[in-house]
Amino acid sequence: MHRLLILILILSSCSASWHLGKAKKKGAEFGTEVIYKYNTKIDTILDTLTNTVEIRTTLIDSFPYEVKTIKYVPLSRQERKRLKDSSKHVENTLRLEIRRSKDSLRFLSSKYRFDYKEAVRVAKIENRNSNWFIWIIVGFVLNIFCMFAIKRIKKQL
Repeated sequence: MHRLLILILILSSCSASWHLGKAKKKGAEFGTEVIYKYNTKIDTILDTLTNTVEIRTTLIDSFPYEVKTIKYVPLSRQERKRLKDSSKHVENTLRLEIRRSKDSLRFLSSKYRFDYKEAVRVAKIENRNSNWFIWIIVGFVLNIFCMFAIKRIKKQL
């Protein structure tokens, strides 16, 4: 039973990525840095005329290698809070800007909808006075009259 409890505790513990996220949130910076390793040759030259020893170093070769670095500049609680508050301020500003644009779009759409309805109503009133339906009826009657006239003429020929 104790072994099962220990196994559950081990499996339910937080992961390394969670700890890395917390460290980044507190101001840690992870990266790699290139460092050059220099191979040098040291020569010791003895000058017999002046009785001096001269040491010369000459560069033979250099090669780069990468070192993983962690730069941790801890943020104080006030700095973290200020950073969080500034991001909340930007978030609230964007939210208000979106709400304002939605309200203006809603107002414009209702205004133009009203203008469209008014235009349709005025057009209906103007077209009410025209007698277009009478002209359609007259056209049908003339069409029927012409058909009967053509049939009579064909019968007489």
